[in-house]
Amino acid sequence: MTCKEKQKFRLTEIGRVPEEWSVVKLGSVSEKIFTGRDPSGGKLAHAKELTGHRLIRSAEVFDGFLDSDMISHIDEKTAEIVKSAEVTNGDVLLNQLGDGITFARSCVVPVITYKAYVTRSVGVIHVNKKRLNPFFLNAYLVLPRTKQYIESFNSGSSRRAIDGGKMKQFLIPLPNRAEQDSVAQFYRNIQSRIELFKEQNKTLEAFGKAFFKRWFVDFEFPNEEGKPYKSSGGEMVDSELGEIPKGWVIQEISQFGEVVCGKTPSTTNKENFGGDIPFITIPDMRDRIFITNTERSLSKKGAQTQLKKELPTFSVCVSCIATPGLVSITYLPSHTNQQINSIVLVGKYLPFYLYFSLKRISRQIILQGSGGTATLNLNKEDFSKIMMIKPSDGILRKYHDFISPFFLQILNNQLEQSTLSEVRNFLLPRLMSGVIRVKVSESVNS
Repeated sequence: MTCKEKQKFRLTEIGRVPEEWSVVKLGSVSEKIFTGRDPSGGKLAHAKELTGHRLIRSAEVFDGFLDSDMISHIDEKTAEIVKSAEVTNGDVLLNQLGDGITFARSCVVPVITYKAYVTRSVGVIHVNKKRLNPFFLNAYLVLPRTKQYIESFNSGSSRRAIDGGKMKQFLIPLPNRAEQDSVAQFYRNIQSRIELFKEQNKTLEAFGKAFFKRWFVDFEFPNEEGKPYKSSGGEMVDSELGEIPKGWVIQEISQFGEVVCGKTPSTTNKENFGGDIPFITIPDMRDRIFITNTERSLSKKGAQTQLKKELPTFSVCVSCIATPGLVSITYLPSHTNQQINSIVLVGKYLPFYLYFSLKRISRQIILQGSGGTATLNLNKEDFSKIMMIKPSDGILRKYHDFISPFFLQILNNQLEQSTLSEVRNFLLPRLMSGVIRVKVSESVNS
């Protein structure tokens, strides 16, 4: 990488670019731009078995990657209805409809072994690959300033919306193909490493979930002889949540620790924000076990206005308003907003057990928060009274000692992801504006 001090720039509608770069409309370097299609009635016809057809929604499109594990399999009849919205490897997806979180997220369709289609919330850009590297385009679309630019085309209100015609009018920077390829390779290498850590964490969490189920749902934890408890004749007793091992109890969430409902300091005083104290909101909890970074933070002054709301490390946070049922664990002393109830635990052997326990009853949290209204809201009092199984201290200690290395590896992976994301977020805007130039021979290797 080189920073050219004598590089000449020119001012364009999308900002400064190197003098030799072009600025073109996206439609001029694309073979086709189209909007996806919904099945009849807007309902997915899920296949009962795995099929060769899958339907991608905006929820599966993230900046830089496609969440393939969540994509729905659809039957042949549904596939026939949406066949005009089929995508191919190398197509760039851009969410055309969505809220402030999902709107304008973008990724490149990876190499896939099935037929894939998109719903009408997703736009498809089939680029002219001789002129435009799809990963270079994706690297441009994920930039925060590009998202602000896309917002200027929005025709919706709280739910954002753009159409294919407007997408064709997007202006994009266009260096020569060799430089595009170099920037794209840098972007892909960092993204692939981030995705590798994410996949590792999915595997580790899946293992922990299976282990939790065997011990605390099937009750096949090792007895004193190391044999599976229930199938080896371990004594079970009745409880209000069904049969449980003798010596275990049923208790309210509030008995696992102090329940704290978050709070937002006064937003009229800007001095309350912008420090180094994590301020957790629901978007920070999505797809994260540990909350290692947050979109917003509090200053010491802001935190001091609500000292009783501070959460120590390894507190368990649960979203209870708007999007209830998300569960995460604090990594640093933190605060949350009022949409989150958290448990400051009374025992050091509880956080990982409670994490999976609360994930398991997420559906119950959603139902209790509905209250027959459109806005989901489970208040602190009702959340505190949810009944849960409390295993014996000895079993909790054994579980914690066994599962801790897996959670700590997940934490280390998340920290590595954060570091890579910081590097990407620092360099990518400079690469995409030509402030830093990458030669083909200097591209980052995996």
